[in-house]
Amino acid sequence: MFPAIKHGSGRQRRRRTAGSGSVRHAHGLALSTSSRWSSLFRRVLGRTHQGVMMKHQIIFRAAASATLTMGLLAGTNQVAADPLIDALSQGKVSANIRLRYEGVDDDTRSKDADAVTIRTRLGYQTADFNGWKLFGEIEDVTALDESYNSTVNGKGTYPVVADPEDTEINQLFVSYGGFADTWIKAGRQRIILDGARFVGNVGWRQNEQTYDAFSVVNKSLADTVFTYAYVSEVHR
Repeated sequence: MFPAIKHGSGRQRRRRTAGSGSVRHAHGLALSTSSRWSSLFRRVLGRTHQGVMMKHQIIFRAAASATLTMGLLAGTNQVAADPLIDALSQGKVSANIRLRYEGVDDDTRSKDADAVTIRTRLGYQTADFNGWKLFGEIEDVTALDESYNSTVNGKGTYPVVADPEDTEINQLFVSYGGFADTWIKAGRQRIILDGARFVGNVGWRQNEQTYDAFSVVNKSLADTVFTYAYVSEVHR
């Protein structure tokens, strides 16, 4: 891995990150293997995973229950065809898992940060019903090695890595696409404008930023995307 180094007021802060099979690096400075890495791996591998497994079992059981419910609805549909039952039972399940490591060496802190986290997302989108769709998604962030300041875990002796443990409803919205080149959404949703320069989902972090909002997107004009969004709350 390679560290990125920031200089300022005598402070050195080196950040090493890896996630989704990729490694960020800067300045081409190689970081040699040390006992610190061996200690990190021992902590991660040696940690009791009972709490981690329980959290993920709850999430997957909820997904299995939802799938079973959809199956029962599909069975009912065989007796009497119903477009609404079809839309609920013939939707799509989505899943995403991202393992991420971020390390920070900060001369202003007494300890170096090593954050190993895993993010799990499970979602379900119904099939189309007269232009309407419903989408829901659960997101869980679990720390495999919590030797870092997540901003809420009280570990102020470590540098900040803003990936706190959390389980939440990441997205839950109803959408309508019955108008030409126009999509309408209402509920908790992902909004990204212009590569997330000013408005986005902060996708670099494990805990995604989503919005309770009403939004309209129109692509009627060539090479033009019109977006309107009224946001009532931001979730991080």
